[in-house]
Amino acid sequence: MTISPPSGPVHSSAVSSAVRNGILLIAHTPLAQGVALTNAQVFRCAALYGINAAQIVLRWAMQKGLIVIPTVMNIKHQQIDFDIWNFALTDGDFWNIDLLNKKGSKMSRDPSRVD
Repeated sequence: MTISPPSGPVHSSAVSSAVRNGILLIAHTPLAQGVALTNAQVFRCAALYGINAAQIVLRWAMQKGLIVIPTVMNIKHQQIDFDIWNFALTDGDFWNIDLLNKKGSKMSRDPSRVD
């Protein structure tokens, strides 16, 4: 199953159910291969919090209860990406990001089957 802000509310119920039942979900591509970083809502939140869009998406995933494993090739970006512990998204910002939807998002249990 793919889970990132563009995945929308369909996946949110699956995630909530998993978290409630103690099932750990790993966000192996939490930035949706960069798609999540181009969303206006994500950029608005990033500007509001004074951080970058990746940090907003990663913090959203952590607050959602996901284990986050972003793919980062640059050590500087990795350090910035994991500087997400000194803030929390407000409930309003969290839900606004949670409700983002991407037309044609895909779901699969096998990560190799998702673009």
